Amino acid sequence: MFSHRSPCSVFPDGESALMLVCARLRHIATKEWGTKRYLNMKHLYEQEKENELKREQEKDGNVA
Repeated sequence: MFSHRSPCSVFPDGESALMLVCARLRHIATKEWGTKRYLNMKHLYEQEKENELKREQEKDGNVA
């Protein structure tokens, strides 16, 4: 049969668990996965600016 252990009993103390988590986060941050950009926000900002200009033109009555 399988023995079920709680995650807390795997590590001798909280500091050991924290050291493992920190090491994993450092690894992720320094590798390609941690530096990858998943969404280029530039296109969204450009769209917001265009929409704002359109709203201002409509408000001023200068609809093209």
